[in-house]
Amino acid sequence: MRNGMILAALAALLFGSSAHALTTPFYKEDGSQASILLAGMPGDPDPSGLYNALTAPPEDFQGKWSKRLALSAANGSPALDVDCVFSKMILNSGTCTVIFRKSPGLIDVSASEGRARLWLSGPAAAKFAAAFAVRDEGTLVFRSKDGRLNVTVARDRGVITDFVMDWNGKGI
Repeated sequence: MRNGMILAALAALLFGSSAHALTTPFYKEDGSQASILLAGMPGDPDPSGLYNALTAPPEDFQGKWSKRLALSAANGSPALDVDCVFSKMILNSGTCTVIFRKSPGLIDVSASEGRARLWLSGPAAAKFAAAFAVRDEGTLVFRSKDGRLNVTVARDRGVITDFVMDWNGKGI
């Protein structure tokens, strides 16, 4: 409950009464991590869009709906977390956080360039893409309204060959 209240207060301070908040990055001082916050009011397409892009069934988390996804690096350390928490009382009101942790060959993070990127290829890409609602014909899985956070796939003869989750502070 306390974490939810802190996130709600933070969102209120950062975004005021804006109905369409932008994606907001927070970089760890040592450059090893980028946390991207998608916090909005009802009707903001970003948090609900990412929430709906995740195929995991929602779980009841402290009286709210939650969807979580995690990816570990080859050494078992956390590499990527996606965490969405939505109100049961107010339709489409929630927050998603994406945490990129620098992992050689897996995730790049650069605060100076305003970027963070997960890039998977081959069977790992297809396996991770299964956690998302991927349309058969398209490459775009999710794009934030400001164009800064994108989730895409590439295919060869219908088979997913690459999965990219990209934060670009400059937008599209």
